[in-house]
Formats: sequence, structure tokens, C-alpha cells
Amino acid sequence: MNKPAKIRLTDRNWASLKYGLADVFLKSAFSNSVLNHKVEDYETIYHYTDFGGLIAILESQSFYCTNINFLNDTKEFNHGVEILESIIDFFQTNKSTERIFEFLKKNVSNIYSLDRYVTCFSKNGDLLSQWRSYGNQGKGIAIGFDPLEIEESIHEHTCGMNILYDKEIQTDIIKEYIKITLQYFEDSKEIFDWTNYDYDFLVADTILDFLEGVIAGFKDPSFIEEKEFRIEYKFDGNINKTDKKTILFRNSDNLIIPYITINSRYKKRQSDAKKNPEILKHTDTDIRLPLKEIILGPSLDYEMNKLGIEMLLKKNGYKNIEIKPSTIPYRI
Repeated sequence: MNKPAKIRLTDRNWASLKYGLADVFLKSAFSNSVLNHKVEDYETIYHYTDFGGLIAILESQSFYCTNINFLNDTKEFNHGVEILESIIDFFQTNKSTERIFEFLKKNVSNIYSLDRYVTCFSKNGDLLSQWRSYGNQGKGIAIGFDPLEIEESIHEHTCGMNILYDKEIQTDIIKEYIKITLQYFEDSKEIFDWTNYDYDFLVADTILDFLEGVIAGFKDPSFIEEKEFRIEYKFDGNINKTDKKTILFRNSDNLIIPYITINSRYKKRQSDAKKNPEILKHTDTDIRLPLKEIILGPSLDYEMNKLGIEMLLKKNGYKNIEIKPSTIPYRI
């Protein structure tokens, strides 16, 4: 019996192959013991900021998202890349994958992305290191949000991400992604005619493409007390296109930092209504950012600031938001 003719590879069915791999990863996230990493339960995520930040978030119903390469934690993105490099050096290869790993090693620097922007939160709303770094030296506030509703409240296409700090688990996850990708393409290799396409390079490039998003959620174990959660916006050329979002810049400690703003559905609806008031009659997307509570920093006068914050919340449509003082027993 003659073998069936191979399918000529085109850009379109190559894209379909990659989408198929994404589906495999999605299913593996539920069934694979390595990728299905358990996260401890939490009910609130906290954004540490100063009073100016609180006012801006409430009145604009938006967040600043900072370019991932300009976060306060130095060499943050390097951590995952360094783990990947060590895995490439020691990964057991054979003749069929040797060239793939050569491409990986040569092109691993391509994984650094200038297109990822993040807003950071902590699952701990009263942490001394966070007050010092982001809460105006204890004279700021920690805004508590509902983690299940916050993505739903944002108009733009974003992704919520729990940060992982265990290096052993990080290493196992990267290895598993590589193994799954290699097997997926090996199973598909004989189906297609790869003329004019470099199989090894494309597989290596796909591994780097997927791992870029994975290692963006890795941090060094020394930061574990932060218990970070973040919201990420990525220019992907598809849903989120560069020409549809303005990149802004601010100065911080003599450093120019690129950032964007992401807006609540409430803000988008109000903005659209200015152009067409009929929108208010025909849509009910009135979703503000989902505040739950506000914690005042340990270096603040509680009673006076509580009164001002209550008035600010009321003006911006919030009711029954708990305001409480830090439990840290001394001023920073």
C-alpha cells in the first residue's frame, strides 16, 4: 500500500500547528502533574501605592502597566532565562534533536521581550518590605482587590499570573514544556513536506516563543515573601496591537520608564458615551475596578486619613469598602 502523500507545509498550516500545540499546553495545565502546579487559596490581592496613586486609580479607573524590563527587582526577567540556559546545556539530546538545541542555545537571548507590561500586586496587604519599596515608606496605602473579578473588570485583553518562586519547580516546568513540544512536532513531522522550511529552527523558535510567557512568571526564591500576583498586557500583534496602544514614559530615580495604561470597562463605557450617549441606554457594562478594602500604612495618622479616603471612595461610586490600619507596630 502506498504511503499517503505528505501535506505541503505553508504559513497557514504552520500557524495551525502552533495553535494545536497551544491547545496541548492548555489541556496539560489540568492533567499534567508538573504543569498543574497548585497555588494556595487567597481572597484579596493588594496594590501598594501612595495617595497620588490611589486618587489616580479611583478617578481614572485605570492602572499603570510598567514594561517588564524596568521593574524594581533588578535582573528579574534574567532569572528564568538563566534557568533555561542551564537546562539547554544539560538536556539529554540525540541526533534528531541536537540541531534544535544548538538553535536554542544560539537564540535564547531572543526571549527577552520589550512587549510585556505588568501591574503588580501582593497577596499580603501588610508587608514591611512592600511598604518600604512601594508604599511611600509606610505613608502610603495597600488597595485590596478581588482577584477573581479584576480581570473581568478590565477592558483590555490581559492575563492574570501567580508568580512562582520555587527554583526546582521552575526547572521542572521548563523541562516539561520542552519535552511536550519536541514530542508534539515529532508526531507531526512525517505528515508534512518541510521543503523551504527549516524544521529544527522552527521547533526551537516555537519553544522560545512559548517559554517567554512561562518564565515571565518566575522570580528568584529570595522574593518569596512578596507572594506576587500580576496582571500582564502583551503586544501580541493579534488582539493587542502596538499601533492601538500608546506607550507613555515617566521619570523615576533618574530612569526613563516606559508604561501603558489599562482601563476598566466602566471607564471605556463612559468614554464611549461621550461620543454616543445612546450607549448608556443599551449597555450595562458598568464594571468598576473591584475594590474590597484599603489598608493604611504604618506611618500614617489613621483617623484623619480614613475620613478623607471615605469621601474619595464615595465620590467615585464605592460603598462599604473596609478601611483599616496596618498592624505593623511601629512607624517606618
